[in-house]
Amino acid sequence: MKHKLEGYYRYADDILLMYKQDQTNIQEVLDNFNNLKPNTKFNLEEEKDNKSIFLDITIAKDHENLTLDIYRTPTATDVSIPTDSRHPKSTKGSNQLPLLQDGDVQLDPPKPTKGK
Repeated sequence: MKHKLEGYYRYADDILLMYKQDQTNIQEVLDNFNNLKPNTKFNLEEEKDNKSIFLDITIAKDHENLTLDIYRTPTATDVSIPTDSRHPKSTKGSNQLPLLQDGDVQLDPPKPTKGK
C-alpha cells in the first residue's frame, strides 16, 4: 500500500504526521519509522474528538479547516504573583515569564520604592 502523507512536521524528537486515513496504513508507517534505528522507538498518539496536541499547540480539525490554539493542561491557571507582593523578585519574574511569551498579558508597572 502506498501511503498518502499530507504533512510531516518535526521539532527535536516530536513528529506530527498528517495523512489520509483511507489511503494510509498508519501502523505500517509507524513500523517503518521504528525499523529505521533499533535503539529509537516511536509511539503513536492519534487525534481524539478531531483534536491533536503537538508541542503546546492544540490542532482542531473541522472538515477541511484547521484551527490552532495554545494548549493548557487541565491544572493550568492564569493566576500570577502580584508585583507588590513580598515574594522575592526572582520568583515574581520567573512566574511571569510564561505569561509574557503568550503576548496578550500586560504586567503591572513597577511601584516606586522609598529612598530610591
